Amino acid sequence: MSTQLLSGFGAHHSEKTRPYVTIDLAQIRAMVDAPPSVDKLQAQWFIPSTLLTRTFQSQEQDGQFWMLWADLDEKPLALDAVAALIEPLACDYEIYSSRSATMEAPKCRILIPLGKPLTGSEWRLAQEVLNDTLQAGGAMPDRANERCGQLCFLPNRGQFYDVRVRRLGECFEPLTYWADLIEVKQTALLEAERAVHERRELALARKASLSPRTTPSLIEAFNQAYPVEEILLCVGYEQRGHAFRHPYSQSGSFSASVKDGRVHSLSTSDPLYSDGQGAHDAFSAFTTLFAGGDTAKALKLAGDEWLMIGDESWNAVQRREYAIAHAPELIDCSQMLINSQQPLVSVTGVASNDAKFTLDRFALNGQSAAMEAQMLEDAFILGRLAILGQSTAIYAPPNAGKTLITLSLMIEGIESGAVNPDSLYYINADDNFKGLVIKLKLAERHGFKMLAPHHMDFKLEEFCAYLLKLVADQTARGVIVVLDTIKKFTDIMDKRASTNFGKVVRAFIQAGGSVIMLAHVNKHRDEDNKVIAAGTSDIIDDVDCAYTLDTEEQAHGIYLATFENKKSRGDVVPTATYRYQRHLGQGYEELLASVKAVTNQELSESTRAKEIHQSQQTNSELINILVGIMQEDTTLKGEIVKEAVARSDYGKDKFRQVLRIHTGDSFLMGHYWMMTTGEKNAQSFTLLKEYQKPVEKSVQSENGESGESTRKQPKALENTKTPESGENEENSENTESTHTPKTAENTETTRKQNLVPENSENNLTTQTPESTENTILAMDIPLQAQAGG
Repeated sequence: MSTQLLSGFGAHHSEKTRPYVTIDLAQIRAMVDAPPSVDKLQAQWFIPSTLLTRTFQSQEQDGQFWMLWADLDEKPLALDAVAALIEPLACDYEIYSSRSATMEAPKCRILIPLGKPLTGSEWRLAQEVLNDTLQAGGAMPDRANERCGQLCFLPNRGQFYDVRVRRLGECFEPLTYWADLIEVKQTALLEAERAVHERRELALARKASLSPRTTPSLIEAFNQAYPVEEILLCVGYEQRGHAFRHPYSQSGSFSASVKDGRVHSLSTSDPLYSDGQGAHDAFSAFTTLFAGGDTAKALKLAGDEWLMIGDESWNAVQRREYAIAHAPELIDCSQMLINSQQPLVSVTGVASNDAKFTLDRFALNGQSAAMEAQMLEDAFILGRLAILGQSTAIYAPPNAGKTLITLSLMIEGIESGAVNPDSLYYINADDNFKGLVIKLKLAERHGFKMLAPHHMDFKLEEFCAYLLKLVADQTARGVIVVLDTIKKFTDIMDKRASTNFGKVVRAFIQAGGSVIMLAHVNKHRDEDNKVIAAGTSDIIDDVDCAYTLDTEEQAHGIYLATFENKKSRGDVVPTATYRYQRHLGQGYEELLASVKAVTNQELSESTRAKEIHQSQQTNSELINILVGIMQEDTTLKGEIVKEAVARSDYGKDKFRQVLRIHTGDSFLMGHYWMMTTGEKNAQSFTLLKEYQKPVEKSVQSENGESGESTRKQPKALENTKTPESGENEENSENTESTHTPKTAENTETTRKQNLVPENSENNLTTQTPESTENTILAMDIPLQAQAGG
């Protein structure tokens, strides 16, 4: 087969930087027989298609595929066992070791030439059947090879290399040999698409018969009216049976699947990826894709534009019917919340008693002195987060530490004298019995009051009445109430309920009380990866101060919890960070004692260390390029960046960012180079001594002649490994060897090629890892070790 197939060098090779090359079967076989041994960035790959593009969709639509291939990386079988699985196909094949293969883990790839080309859709099905066949025989194929644009890396000798081949001129015909299996897969795809069509038709019928009277829940109505598949298709997902590919996919994988009316995605770049937290129904997918995870926004959008009752929107019909049914109740309820002590008085009644009625009768002018005497002095009651005489809401994910830090700051306030424990009431409405007992003991020790539903006749449904009674009896002044959590006291998803609850709290605040409300956030984050307050916006609108709290693990068992202010009416801090530590067998009091405030300097140092660590994990290729350029004695920033861009697919800004992050004088802290400023503010970079190019020295061969030069590896980098390549292959010591393969004409042949031992007479030179241009990074040293701990 002399057909020319798409090929290139290095995982980042694209037609934007240099043209692709081609390769045919004879050239591939030559590489199998005599593999090169090159750096991972120069390793050659191919796609078994004649179409010269790496775009997955283009390959699937227009590609002509002339080979099947497989990648056996996980728990690989011996090559003889792999060959035995392919033998029943009675066709030619090439089986060769991956670069990261070892004698104990003989990872390998399989190439099977085809007699006729396959279209993209035919090739995908044939690849699926090949993987099924290998898996049935005990192998574990990487199914990423079922994507039409997936790179297959060609032979590249590593620590261990071996082959098995069959070259009898017999090409494989998968559409004939696997006709029944491929037909089953095609039928399943058609049935899945037909089932989706039927669900959409049923949803249309349900949509036409919707009514708030029969289906009062908007979410339930939405899920009846729209199958989840329709939501996906509306935003550009591509369908393949029950599988979908999201519009932002870089891999081309159909990573989202629909089952029982819910969609689950395995791709972290998919907005619907839930990290194992459950699958999305239609409304949940709609909330994520159309409202950025904001449930309140999704409810309004769905009710105003997506659900219609005749010619009216769902929300318009719902509002009208509710107003008709509950108008008298709403008037009475609003009046009670605004002023619980006065009976409902009609405007007409007031007018009849005072023909010249004006609003002057309500003016407060002249009362300022008396009101000032009752005004509370500004005093902080929860660190610098909450002020006495205000309402404060704190929104956080589950297990982020909101209860923990709130209790810690309350106790700190009590011990400092800022908070009177006799006036502090903590309502624990979101805990189990054991948790309640533990926190009750804390309350008893520090003197504040612990309340809980269903204990001592305390009733959540009467909480608003309790607050209004304190207001009416003028005993609210100085009382601090903590609500854990607010969803137990009102329906935060109901705008009307939240608004009425806010009126009761405001009456309590105006009477001198203080309220701290703990609340949850949406399960989805915003585009900046920040948490979003759950529920409607009414709670935040009505409180005096609001924070979000987000937590990340700084190190094993050590967490940083950061408060970010969203609203304030006073001198509260815009942000505050606390650290706490968890470990197995830890008691709650020990956990509570671990809470410590983090200073701005500590936070800055932590953020800097995290940035360096993350960059080492994600920018290893860029760091390698920059180190290599500086080893060539290029020092000026502009010249370094220009050369780095020429050697890669990355832009100037990305390299400037990496230069900034890793500038410093500490090898252990993840720095690679130092920067000096010269004339006209020209910036020059010099590698730390650990990364400077080693001095070359000659090596004597066995006959005494001077052989190839070798470099002594810097002591600080001995016994480390380079990061794994994009094809999951470990870098290993690159040792030259000679090899003579066995041959036979027109007969089935098995080739076994192994490395010549290092002490072989044929092994005239020895190369250290650095002689292969593999720069070793400090990122391979754990961050704790880099920081000296």
